[in-house]
Amino acid sequence: PPPDEQYLFIDAMATRPMFPRVVNFKKVAEQLVDAGRQGYRVDFIATGSGSINILLRSDGAGPRSYRLVANQSERGFLKELNEAAAQGFRVLPDGFRALDESSGFGRQTTWVAVMERSDAGRFTYSVAKGNINWPILSGFR
Repeated sequence: PPPDEQYLFIDAMATRPMFPRVVNFKKVAEQLVDAGRQGYRVDFIATGSGSINILLRSDGAGPRSYRLVANQSERGFLKELNEAAAQGFRVLPDGFRALDESSGFGRQTTWVAVMERSDAGRFTYSVAKGNINWPILSGFR
């Protein structure tokens, strides 16, 4: 990236069409992969109002490989997450969210994980639910 472009912001809300008013996670994933190829690294992940925003920073370390997994089915999410983990991707710190979105079809939960390729080995992920029904994502080597 040019020296004057040290930061890059991926605004998931900007991907929402007029109807239904839900985030287009495919576009967010494409922007994330492209930013990694340009040498940006994930610096901060923010969530709120059923959305996810990603701040990236150029640190001169070169290209990176990212993957965004988003699925409205817990089972489908775990399947995609573990497929990515088998390819060497791991969930970044604070990179897991269960987002509630409202659309013309009612409320829905979308499971989202921001992942980066790692040389630290392969992982297997599972979801455990506690008494308060908050999901906990666990990674195992």
